[in-house]
Order: sequence, then C-alpha cells, then structure tokens
Amino acid sequence: MKQSLKGEKTIAIPTKSLEEGAMFSRLIDTINSSLDIETVLKKSMNCVEDFMDAEASSIFETDKDRGEIFFRLARGAKGRKAKEIRLKMGEGIVGCVIQTGKPLIIPDARKDNRFFKGVDKKTGFVTKTILCVPLKARGEVIGAVQVLNKKNNIPFCETDLALLNSFSSHIAMALKNAMLYGEIKNLNLSLEKKVKERTRELSLLLETTTTISSTLDLHQILQTLAEKMVKRVASTFCRIFFLDETGKHFVVQASYPIRDLDWHPDFGESFPFNYSSIFKKVASTKNTVVISNSRLKKITSADNERRVLTGYLKNIKSVLLIPLMFKDKVSGVISLGESRKWERSPFDTRKIRLCKAIANQAAAAIENAQLFEEVITKNKELKETCFQSMKVLAQSIEEKDEYTREHSERIVHYAKLLVDKLDLPE
Repeated sequence: MKQSLKGEKTIAIPTKSLEEGAMFSRLIDTINSSLDIETVLKKSMNCVEDFMDAEASSIFETDKDRGEIFFRLARGAKGRKAKEIRLKMGEGIVGCVIQTGKPLIIPDARKDNRFFKGVDKKTGFVTKTILCVPLKARGEVIGAVQVLNKKNNIPFCETDLALLNSFSSHIAMALKNAMLYGEIKNLNLSLEKKVKERTRELSLLLETTTTISSTLDLHQILQTLAEKMVKRVASTFCRIFFLDETGKHFVVQASYPIRDLDWHPDFGESFPFNYSSIFKKVASTKNTVVISNSRLKKITSADNERRVLTGYLKNIKSVLLIPLMFKDKVSGVISLGESRKWERSPFDTRKIRLCKAIANQAAAAIENAQLFEEVITKNKELKETCFQSMKVLAQSIEEKDEYTREHSERIVHYAKLLVDKLDLPE
C-alpha cells in the first residue's frame, strides 16, 4: 500500500503492518469493552486466532495453592473437554513455558518429548504445531497463552511469536485484574458470610439469654439451656453436670436429646470425680475439650468414661465438653455429643464460640436461680425456727399453770388448720 502527501515523497506502508495495527486496536477495544473477564478473554483470543489463522487457542492460569496449571479459557471444537484437565507445574509445553518464563515455537508437537498427550487423548483434538508465550504481570508469570495449528500446515514463525508476545502483555493485564477482582470478590463474600454468621450467633445468644433469664426455676433453666444448645449447634444430645458440695462428684442436672434415643440420660445420677479423666481435665484447666471419634473408639463400652461422655449411646462420633463457670470457678460441665461424621457436622471454632458464649450468659441466670433457691430455703428454715421458738415458749408458760396447760398447743393447732384451709402464708 502506498500513501503520499502533496509535495512529498511517496511512502510505502506494508499491508501486514497496517493489519497488525488494526489488530492491536481491536484487541485494546475488546479489553476495554467489558468488565466480564470471560467475555474479554474469549474476544481477545478470537482476534488472535483470526489474525494468525489458527485452529484453536487457550489461556492457562497457575494455581499456586495446588501447584497446578488449569485452563482459564479453551477455544476450539474440543475446548469444553479440555477445560476439565489440570497439569502439574512444569508439565507439557505450557508447563515448561510457565516454569522458565520463556516462549516456545513447536513446529511438530508429536516429535517433542515435552508435549503432553493427555489433552489430545481426552478431547480427540490433534495438535500439530504450537506457539506458547508466558503471561507476565509485574515480573511474575501468572499463566500462558497458547495458539495451536496454523492452517494450511504452515508452521508458526518468529513474526507470529513477536506478535503474540506483544498481545500477551495486554492479556496478562486483563487476567491479573480479573484475578485481583476475584480475590476481592471472594474476600467480600467471606466477610459477608462471617457478618451473617456473627449476626445469627448474636441473635441466638440474645434469644437464649432472654429465655433462660425469664425464670428463677433452676431445673427449668437447665433444661432450657440443654435444649437450646442441642438445637442451636445441631448436635445429637446435651447433658449438664454440676459438681456437688464436696467437689468430688458430678451430678446430671439436665439432659436433652435431639430425638428419641436408646441411651442412659442418667438424670439425677451422681458420678465420682475419678470416673472421667477428661471431665477432671476440663474442671482443672477450665478449658473446652473436643473428643474425636478415634479417641472415643479407644474407650470400651464397659468403661465408666464412656457412660459419662455418651450415656452409653452408640455411634457417637465426637463430644464437646465446656466448663460451666461461676466467678472464675468451675461449677459444672456441659457435654454435647454428635453422631454424624466430623466432615458433616464438626465441632468447629464457630460452634465452640457460640456454645461458650451461651454457657457464659447462662451462668448468671443459673447463679441467680441458685441464690433464689437458697433464699427460699433460708426463709423456710427461719419460719420453722420462729415457730419452734414460739412453741417452746408457750409450752414453758403452760407448764407453770395447770389450768392453761396444753391450751396454747391447741390454739396453734387450730390456727395452722385455719391457715391451710384459707391457703394463707404461715
């Protein structure tokens, strides 16, 4: 093609250069035309294939966590099947290019020992010639772009290599931006998930706290706590143990199964402290303990430890023990059992955190209920003491007068009958 300006020499501009310029312009327009990386990559490689007159093309990306290379894009008739394949670092022509950071022209793939035949075998595609260039972003190799089989059995040349090298920087930039966008998107999704989980935990905690704080009946509080624990963390059962006054026995104060179970809830049963070394550990260290299935298997059915941990319930895969704290002192242990496999329902950090929070909130309600029971008991004892004192005083007076002897006793008797009849407080 010739171009001239008035009064100047005629300049011959190669047609190929104009085509390359148009190609670059088209590629830049494509990259800037969409925020969807898949659309950008497909259109970009379509430009490359058209310009190089190739049968197929691919874009590879590295997965550093797994030490693998995967197809980010696979164009051509067999592209869909090819995307299922992953290569090891350094494997195949593309692996070699990514590992060395240097481009390669392969005039006959079948004669090159580095060629990975697995893709052709799976897809049915026949690879003849290869042009592969690394994708670099800020000096780091993040993948590779590969063009296959120039039509009419023409091999790729250095001009093709130089052109693809020029294209690769733009493609690498688009790919890197997509990777960063994906990382930010995943981070946002992760944060959103954590916020939702935390909000749900706080809602459950508030609901549980409100429920157990609405009564001063200790038995009702403990049963409600056991039920809430089971339902909130979706475990198989919950049992709540209290240390007795001597500190040498655990007493089962509440138990709740998620469904009807063939087990020994042992409600009201007292177990010596030495029945369970694991319970002793929880009480002494004040730490939460998770007992795995492998550890449970080592405890025989005849062992008292198994009865304390599982209530002889079969198929329990894991157990979570949480210390019940009152004023920095262990007063009991909450036991949660799970019959599902760890992979399906683990006692993970989130569940443990939720259970500990519920236990800490419940501690105040339990302490208030215990104080209330102590007040009621003391009040009854005080009334009985006053009554007995009055009775003794009356008897002493009567003993001195034969005419009034036993008269006060009869009055007290009839007074008590009247109080009972009218349902009045003593």
